[in-house]
Amino acid sequence: MPVSNRLSNNLIARIVIGTSLVWAAPVLLAADSYCAFEVEVRSPSNRPSPKVPVGIAQLRSTFAETMTDANGTARICDAPIGTVDVFVGFDACGLVVIKEVKPLWLETKKLFVTYARSSCGEFNSNPKSCHIVLRVKDEVGRPLAGARFEGKASAKSVGEPILSDSFGRLFRTLEADQMLEGYITKLGYNPTPISQRCVLLEADRELMVALRKR
Repeated sequence: MPVSNRLSNNLIARIVIGTSLVWAAPVLLAADSYCAFEVEVRSPSNRPSPKVPVGIAQLRSTFAETMTDANGTARICDAPIGTVDVFVGFDACGLVVIKEVKPLWLETKKLFVTYARSSCGEFNSNPKSCHIVLRVKDEVGRPLAGARFEGKASAKSVGEPILSDSFGRLFRTLEADQMLEGYITKLGYNPTPISQRCVLLEADRELMVALRKR
């Protein structure tokens, strides 16, 4: 092949390769720049929350997880097709979950979450007392407001409501091994006896109490 032809062929090849690179570059950049989710996490006082876990899950399986940056922002760029659950926080307690969130097509879905950090103290693994909720209802299961617990009061129950609320709830706090003994009373109803011991292995309990009309 003459030298001039070889030079022409090389020049054409370089032009073709160069042109393909010029066209390919924007496509690659566009694909790389797409991020499915951006989650902004702030505290109840509206301050950025850094170093908080953020992730997405689908079909009860974690797909991706990261941490918020110094500005309280987490970006999860790769996401499966379809809806996902977005979770924020530590799984020990106080986890925030946003259910059934669907990513946008080539557009970042932005989410804003208020997250209160928890030391898990409200979920005490070594309780020193019992919390008992008495749910007072009538004979057909409707909540009864204005019912009263008549019995020996616990020192830990000081300040707790003395009458059931609109949901029929009475709240009582007991010390370990202390008995909650007495009657639930309400005008026009027969008193119903109550007897419950504070067992720390079952520190938080709900008891249903049915009152019948006289």
